[in-house]
This record gives sequence, structure tokens and C-alpha cells, in this order.
Amino acid sequence: MRAGILTLGACVAAVTLAMTTTTLSLAVERIGSPAGADVVDSTSALRCRVCEELVGVVRRVADGPGALYIVEKLAIPVCRRAMSKKTVDPGSAACLAPQSSDQCKELCNGMVKSFAPALWHIAVRTKLPSRGLCAHMHMCSPDATLRRPRYEQLVAAAAAAPHLRVQKQSDAQERKSAAVSSSASGAAALRLQRPWLPAIPAHVSQVTDAHVDPLYAPGSRTDCGMPLCCQSRWGTPGEREAETAAPRYGAIECDIPAETLVSTARAMSDALSAAEQSLPRRHGGDGDVDGQAGARPVRLAVYTGDSPPHDIWRQSIASNAAVTKAVATILHESLAGGQLGAAAKAGSVGAVALFPVIGNHEGWPVNLFPGAGDVGPVQEKEGVPSAAQVFQATADAWAEFMHGDSLATSSLRAVGYYTSLAAPGLRVMALHTTAFSSDNPYLSVDSAGAWKQLRWADDVLQYAAESDESVLVIGHAAPPHWRSDLADAFNEMVLRYAGKEHPEGHSILAGFMFGHTHHDEWHVLLSDRSTRGSNSGDSVVGDDGDDDARAVYWVAPAVTPFQSASNPSFRIYDLRLTTESGSLLLDDYVQHRADLRAHAGSRLEWKAVYRWTEAYNQTSAAPRSVARASRGIMKGDGGPGPNLYDTFLANRHGGWPGSAEPPAQIGGELFVDSIAPPRVAHHRHC
Repeated sequence: MRAGILTLGACVAAVTLAMTTTTLSLAVERIGSPAGADVVDSTSALRCRVCEELVGVVRRVADGPGALYIVEKLAIPVCRRAMSKKTVDPGSAACLAPQSSDQCKELCNGMVKSFAPALWHIAVRTKLPSRGLCAHMHMCSPDATLRRPRYEQLVAAAAAAPHLRVQKQSDAQERKSAAVSSSASGAAALRLQRPWLPAIPAHVSQVTDAHVDPLYAPGSRTDCGMPLCCQSRWGTPGEREAETAAPRYGAIECDIPAETLVSTARAMSDALSAAEQSLPRRHGGDGDVDGQAGARPVRLAVYTGDSPPHDIWRQSIASNAAVTKAVATILHESLAGGQLGAAAKAGSVGAVALFPVIGNHEGWPVNLFPGAGDVGPVQEKEGVPSAAQVFQATADAWAEFMHGDSLATSSLRAVGYYTSLAAPGLRVMALHTTAFSSDNPYLSVDSAGAWKQLRWADDVLQYAAESDESVLVIGHAAPPHWRSDLADAFNEMVLRYAGKEHPEGHSILAGFMFGHTHHDEWHVLLSDRSTRGSNSGDSVVGDDGDDDARAVYWVAPAVTPFQSASNPSFRIYDLRLTTESGSLLLDDYVQHRADLRAHAGSRLEWKAVYRWTEAYNQTSAAPRSVARASRGIMKGDGGPGPNLYDTFLANRHGGWPGSAEPPAQIGGELFVDSIAPPRVAHHRHC
């Protein structure tokens, strides 16, 4: 994960973490042989103690005149020395080319100036105890006396959050309540929301992680020695290096040009049209919709975040917002057939609904999303962006495509998450998942905002249950990539609404869509009745464990090919009322992909590479069916038909060669026990 490596390099270069990690590594190396538990324990204790002492020293000098200026001046040469000595991950290839001097200078200058103010503020100017800060940096063990907040503690943990209280009242009372409560979670305001589409569509398309690079230049170098290449400023390869020239649509060392996203969006529009034509007559099988000749069916699409490219050392809020706006325009125009007028108007036949979420790259610096009160005027003057600046820029980029849903737009602008009525009976709940991520340093300072968002999600689901609505939950990163206590609470919330809260007993959750890892994968949420291994303590699903499957967190592959995680991809889900559970459900999907190595150069050739039920020998993609397929993957076989383990590995990497992980390890990543999140290997891409 090059962005992650660069972020870590920035942390090191920003002195707070540089002093800690460098000094600690020297101290630990001199302790002696790590053999024996006593030595390991003493090493951990010493590392923690040194970290606490260093944090205390840094905090004592932090308020001195020009402290941040001095930090930046000292951090840049530290960063350049670290890069040149390959103390970062050797696979990152950061400033290792022959022309590395200028590159290291640009990389380190940009990273330090971008990240140092915020990281300095987080590490020094917060009330987080030294021990807590060191635990967040993995230098100390978490305090064992602190209990994780569980679902039943959400009320107390987020008592300040606005509540939903659904009450029967007259229209006049409802209008009065809506005027008084304009918050994102006010029940009266939700009742006044109007559906974007006139009917629930039969298909939902998902595209994620575009990472469009406005500076992408075909013919430029793909081996520039920087974390992100394929830009004209790195020059062109010589005659003997022609194979290193950037292709027209993208390369694994690079993000994509806008042209590749245009091709993706048009292919997705064509795939939706083909799916529409295969529907029964009532849904427009012959071009009609409910008897209206020539009218196009409604379209529902989801974009699960990350528009800006990976050159995180040279970005700003303005540049990220510009890329996000370009991505929004391309997607919406393609879905609407190039028409943003009457044909795409909300509530009309042929309408287009495109729901976005904020990814960890929409903000600046990457991953750093402060809470509402984490950044004040003093910090803003020092170059630390506030949450309001990030959310405002993102909301402005999507505002004209929000179909006049002022509640959703204002919520996105204020807190980064929102809910909207997609169609009668179908609600979308868009989460701001970076607020839950352990990669977000601000979460170590104050997690109150994250708990308020979970309380808000609970309120929305309660409203949907009482209003007989199904809910489609979308976000950037799936719960296994969140901080464990927040993931635990969310998983327990999902279990509550996966059947129990609905008046007729079936789930109100239509499905979950995420991105972020750039891989094609999923996570099955199990109930508390799942069996557990007696020796290792890991989650185990026996032959009769499929009934414990309650939900599936679908993770779609990316559009960008960056780091060979995936070829450009998009997905078309089937949204059906299943007879198995009596619930509206994402019941199957078709994965579409364009092979960058195979196209002739004139245009990308898109193919439907597999249908989930056919690829994994199942009749549907309901949770119990996905659990059954996951068990086959864990066993390294699939019974009759193709080997499910091999099928999963081939699909997971989007057509690129990938590492062959042991089946048991993959199983630990595919299943989510409500008692504890899975052992997910940290993502390497975003």
C-alpha cells in the first residue's frame, strides 16, 4: 500500500513519530536476544516507557515559538535520508530511481508540509494521555481495564446525538416538527423526503475507487521511481525502454485518466440497458415501463468513494474537490445517457439516482478526518484543515446530482453521511466510514463523532423498520477495516435489524456495498450462535453453520489498476424480493471487467467475466448461500464443479496474478463473527 507507506513516512518525518520510532528501534535493538517470554515482555515494557517519555518531552516544547516551523525544517532531511536508505518498504520504490534526488525532495517537501501540521496537532495539542497516544502508535498495549463499548451502550455513548422518535401526528404537526428539527436524523424531516425514483429498480450498479489522475499522460514513464507515475513531468522512456511507456487507459504503476472512467461509465450504462431488456414485460422487457412505450426504466447506481489519485504529497482540498466533481459529472451523464435534463429528473420514468459516499482519499491530507471540534481557528492558521472544509468541498461536488434532496445534501455537508429515499419502500443509508477507521489518527483523539454516527444509523434503521422500508447500506471501507469496538457495535446493530426488528420478522436490510481494498471480496456476518474453535479461538463455521449467516458485506473491485489490485471493474447487482427470506435483497451480481493487457489501444473491451451464483455454485447470493460458498473456499475445494478456492483467488485480484493465501487464512477474512472482527490482513492499496 503505497499511500499507506507514504503516510507512515510522513508520520516519521513529522518528528513526533520520527523521534518515537527511530529512538525506540535503536533502544529495542540493543536489548539483546528476544528469546524467551521474559525478554519479550521487558522489551514491550521498555518500548512503551520510552514512547511515553518522548511524547512528554515533545509536548513540553510544543508551545515554544516557531516550534512547528522548526519541526518541518528538521523533518524534511530526516524524510529524505529515510527514503534514500530504503528504510521504507522496498516495494514502494519511492525515490529510488537514478534521478531520485529531485524526486525525494519533492516527495518529502510535499509530505511534510501536508501532514506535519495535522499530525503535530494530533500528537501534541490534544488531551489524549501519553499512554493512549503510544497505544495508538502500537508502542504500548491497549489498557486492558478499558471495556469496549457494546451495542447496548450506544445510548449512553452518544447521548448528545439527535434521536428519531416516530410518532403519529397530523400534517400540520409534521410540518411544524420538520421546521423545528432540520437535523439529519429528525424523523419528521425523513417523513418529508420524497423518493428519487418512481419505483424500486430491478438492478443496482456499483463503481468504486476511480482515483482519476488529471495529469495522466499516455506515453510517459511507468517506471519513474515515484509512488505514482505516468505523468509527463517524469519524461518519456528511451527507444530501448518502449515497453515502459504508459498505455492509453492505465497501467499497474499508475492511476487512470478520465478517459478510462468515461469508458467504465458508458459500459456500465450499456450493461444496465442489457439487464433491463432481459426483465419481464412489467419492468420494461420490450422497452416499456408499466405500459409507457419507449420510456427507459429507472436506474440506481452507487459510487463508494475515492476519486482523487494517489499523489497524496501534492494535493489540496481544492484539487481533490475538482477531481471529485469531474468523477460525479462523468458517472451521472453516462448513466443518464448524456441527458441531465427531463430524462434524468428525479421521480420520473427513466430517472437516474446516483448515491455517493466519502472515501478516505476525498479528504486532505489522506485519512485525516477530524471530528467537529478537533480543529479550531489556531490550527486552521497552521494549515490543519477542518472537517467542515472537507465535507463542504465534497458536498459541493455532488450537490447538483442530489436531486434537490436538501436533507441529504445538508447532512453530507455537515457530517459526511446521510440517508435518502431512493424509491418508495427503499432507503439508502450512506456511511462516512473513515470516521470509524483505525487509519484515521483523529479517532485516537476523540471517538464521540463516530459513536454519534452509529447512533444516527440505529435511529435511521429504527425509522425504516417502523415505516416498512428496506435499507441499502453503502460506505467506503467495510467494518473489518474499522476500529474493533466500532465494528463490534455496528455488527450487533446489523444483527438486530436482520429479521428481529421488522413487524413480519424478516430483514429490513437489502444489502451492503463497500470498496476501498481494490479487491473483489466479501465478509459474511455470523450471529452469536456461530461455533468457535476450541484451540485457536478463531471463528469456525461447521457444516450446519450456514443458518448463522445474517448479512454479507460486499466489497467491489476498483476502477484504477494501481498496484495490480484489479483491472478496471464495475458491478451490476440483482435486487429481488426473495422467497427464501421474504426480504428485498441483493440476490446476485454480474462482475464486469476490462483487461488492460489485452485491449488493442483504440478502446477498452468490457466483458461480463462472471455471475456470482454460477461462479460459486449457488442458487442465490443470500447470506446463507454466501456462507456455504465461503466454507468451500476455506476447504480448498468446492465439491462438484470448479474449485471454489481457485475461482475466488482469480476473481479477487481482478485478472492480475495474486498471491495464493492459505484457504484457512482466507476463511478468517471471509467470515465476521459478531463477537469479534475477522483477522483481516491490512489492505495494501488505499
